[in-house]
Amino acid sequence: MEFKQLYDLCFKKLYRFFYYKGVREGEVEDLIQQTFLEIYTKYYKNGSMVNEINIVYGFARNILKRWYESNKNTINLDEDIMESLSVTTFETDEEYDNELNLMSNKVKVAIENLHESTRQVIKLRFLDGLSRKDTAISLGISEDQVHTIQKRGIQYLKEQLITY
Repeated sequence: MEFKQLYDLCFKKLYRFFYYKGVREGEVEDLIQQTFLEIYTKYYKNGSMVNEINIVYGFARNILKRWYESNKNTINLDEDIMESLSVTTFETDEEYDNELNLMSNKVKVAIENLHESTRQVIKLRFLDGLSRKDTAISLGISEDQVHTIQKRGIQYLKEQLITY
């Protein structure tokens, strides 16, 4: 398979893969480019490769792991939750959109069910991107309290979403 064909075939799937693993929208394309650059450097310079799709996802997983390690404040939901949105389970974009809407509604309901202080911490930390220190200052509580509230909130969200 030509490199351009592989790129065209996998771009949307990798976009979904990275996005639903917690990568911010602006960084998704950077990680996709990094994935294909490494693949090209290691495989396509030497000719064609076998099992292209498997190799693409192998590189993508390794790049995602490095991204997680360099972005310590990113939520890493359990693989069970994210695998339910795995790019390989959708045959059409319509199926993907339907699943995304269902999951989005489930997340909204789970967040609405959080205690007010927990909801504020989750919102400030992960939607607004504030640090633990800035969140503590905004809410007038200690950093340790932010950490505890955040940890309990994430645990609750995981429990609610794992039943999905």
